[in-house]
Amino acid sequence: MSTPTFPELSQRLGKLDPNAKARWGKMNLAQMLVHCRIPMETGLGLREVEKPSANFATRWLVFPLLMKLPWPKGKAQTHPEFNVVKADLPVRSVAEEASDLAEKMKTFMEGKFEPRTHAIFGKLSLGQWTDLQRKHLDHHFRQFGI
Repeated sequence: MSTPTFPELSQRLGKLDPNAKARWGKMNLAQMLVHCRIPMETGLGLREVEKPSANFATRWLVFPLLMKLPWPKGKAQTHPEFNVVKADLPVRSVAEEASDLAEKMKTFMEGKFEPRTHAIFGKLSLGQWTDLQRKHLDHHFRQFGI
C-alpha cells in the first residue's frame, strides 16, 4: 500500500466530519489534528523540541521499518512533547485546528524549507521528513475515518 500524496491528504482533510470519533486510541478529533501539526511545526523550525531522543537504533533501524511496515493502531509510543493527551496541550476547535494543519501541510507540500532535527529520528532529509509526515497523517486520518 502506497502512502497518499499531500494533495490526496489535503482532500481527505477537507472531507473531515467534525463529529468523527476515533476508531482506536485516546485522542479526540481536535487533539489528533494538534498531534499531527506539532511534528510538522518542528520540521519547519516553528517549534523546538526540548529533549531530542534520537539514537543509532531509532535512526537506522526503527525509521526504515516504520516507513515500510503498517503502523500499529493505538500501540505506538509518541515523543512526550507530541503527546497531546499526556502533555495536556492546548486544543482549539476542530475547525481552527483543521485550518492550521492544512496550512502546515501546504508548506510541507511546497518543500521550500530547511528541515530541522526530528525529535525521535534525528537528522532527516526533506524527502524523509515529507514521507514520514505523509505516513503519519494517513495513519491518523484513518483513525478518524477520513
